[in-house]
Amino acid sequence: EVAGDHGRHNVEEVVESLDAGTAQVAAAVRAGRAPRPIGDGRGPPELRRLSRHFDQMAAGVTYTLESQRAFVADAGHQLRNPLTALRLRLQTVGAALAAPDARVDDALRDELGAALEETDRLVGVLDALLALARAEGRAPHAAPLPLDPVLADRASAWGVLAEHEGLALRRLGPRGLVARSDVDSVVAVLDAVLDNALKYAPPGTAVELTTARVDDQVEIAVRDHGRGLDPDELARATDRFWRSPTQNGSDGTGLGLAIASRAAERAGGELLLQLPDDGGLRVVLRLPAASSRDAAEEGADAAAGAAAVDDGRPVHSPLNAR
Repeated sequence: EVAGDHGRHNVEEVVESLDAGTAQVAAAVRAGRAPRPIGDGRGPPELRRLSRHFDQMAAGVTYTLESQRAFVADAGHQLRNPLTALRLRLQTVGAALAAPDARVDDALRDELGAALEETDRLVGVLDALLALARAEGRAPHAAPLPLDPVLADRASAWGVLAEHEGLALRRLGPRGLVARSDVDSVVAVLDAVLDNALKYAPPGTAVELTTARVDDQVEIAVRDHGRGLDPDELARATDRFWRSPTQNGSDGTGLGLAIASRAAERAGGELLLQLPDDGGLRVVLRLPAASSRDAAEEGADAAAGAAAVDDGRPVHSPLNAR
């Protein structure tokens, strides 16, 4: 009787370990880290063997996914150089064809232009794949993260392109918010989403970068006033290489929102797509807010940084720590 109760207890422990192990393996794979083994050498031989096989399976899955990520990154790096060289050669040919004494028909000039456009498209795909590999392959580091310097940095970087495209990039919402997140992952989300918004926003409109505090979370939203998506397209919009049929004639790789979605997970948050009533697309990055104590410490660090600037001492911010 006692032995039977003990056996049932061992079985229950192993089953619970396997159940918890499945969840932590999934979390570890998403975060790009190795899963913790669940086998502890306890229980009957059959259950120990089952735990050992589970750990071997988890290690195999992790290795396979890491190999896939490494392949994407390596392939992207290896292919980008020859594509850059090809584009330079095409530009050289184009310069020769543009010479005053060159005798070339218009059809050949059109073919050259098409070849350059296709080369640019392939370079864009490779750059997006490399960004996706970076978003999925680095272990995140969650820490108190003041959003103001991050948003100011990205707004400054993308503001030049916005001005060139005849768009206004506006910063809205309260200042002073502090999230608990990974700075590189948040930057990856913002870059992907701002690139997407500026690409599809009509000239003369505004792209709005808005912050908000909602309960124990903070939100960063990027909203454009373009055509947006159909409601039944929202579920697929973060799939890799998916593009709306209405956008097939425009530039893009179909990877921007996929990169943003993966990076949002690694930032410890989630990415939400919303369709405002007056049109356009609103993409929201929702992150856990830093605790009051973390926020207070971060505020003290910011004050110390401001004092260091006054004293002429160098300051290290989350952005130049990347």
